[in-house]
Amino acid sequence: MRHKERVDVYLHRHFPETTRTSFQKQIGKNYIYINGKFADKAFKLKAGDRVEIFSPFKSKTGWQANKQIVPDIVYEDDEVIVVNKPAGLQVHPATGNYNNTLVNGLVAYLSEKEQRPFLVHRLDKFTEGLMVFAKTKSVQENLSDQFKKGLAGRKYKALVWGKLNNDGTINQPIGRDKKEGNTFRVFTGDEKGGKNAVTHYRVIKAFAFHSWVECELETGRTHQIRVHFQSIGNPLVGDFEYGGNKLLFGIRDEAYYYKMERLLGLFNGQALLAYKLEFILPSNNKNSEFKLDLPPDFCSAIDLLQN
Repeated sequence: MRHKERVDVYLHRHFPETTRTSFQKQIGKNYIYINGKFADKAFKLKAGDRVEIFSPFKSKTGWQANKQIVPDIVYEDDEVIVVNKPAGLQVHPATGNYNNTLVNGLVAYLSEKEQRPFLVHRLDKFTEGLMVFAKTKSVQENLSDQFKKGLAGRKYKALVWGKLNNDGTINQPIGRDKKEGNTFRVFTGDEKGGKNAVTHYRVIKAFAFHSWVECELETGRTHQIRVHFQSIGNPLVGDFEYGGNKLLFGIRDEAYYYKMERLLGLFNGQALLAYKLEFILPSNNKNSEFKLDLPPDFCSAIDLLQN
């Protein structure tokens, strides 16, 4: 450790599968000790400090195997595995679901090779697309560092409500909406609590009442794309948490209503696809790019809007 670092930040960096919020809760319940004493949330660790965790929280390193969940593997070598996560599948075990997640499937698959998955980044449960997992702690740190420094990145495609005529950038802080609990919102003006968030988007095709866009993130806030597009009045189609699961734009016509019901029925959640993933492969130190073809639900949606 070269610099002093807050204890929850330090622990999350070494165990990214557990959130900083979870570590903060454990500190608040006196489950974490520093140098034999109860930890304080504001305490900053320095080289030589001893951290001990005596927590009843569910262990994230003791993930169970579930052979019923078969990962869709896009690429694999001795150090990383890239998979396509389907919409509706939770990434990792958490309260209420410890066994039926992508990680449980990866544990089952990799345990046969005497390996285990290490979480590098996340996708929302109802977001479809590419994810990379490390197979060792050192590779996990390598990949996490790449994302932090902008050497690795992801691009998304999304279907949003409303006609967007121009490309743009949404630069608005995002933070948890304390009134709603599990959702997030844009913070404006002098409001405190939001973190810097920047989303760039390119309009691939504008339809009469919808837009097909490509998104690239400068930051990686929870629900960032979903919150940002809601903030400009263009929530993602099918996004039940941010108002995109109902008719928002269009005409008062029975045929159009029926068409929109078909559109919303195509998606198991928000119409968001993490279709492109770029990072430097630790095995050969070369830039690598992985891309997904447009899946059937998105193809059907585009065809429906074009006709």
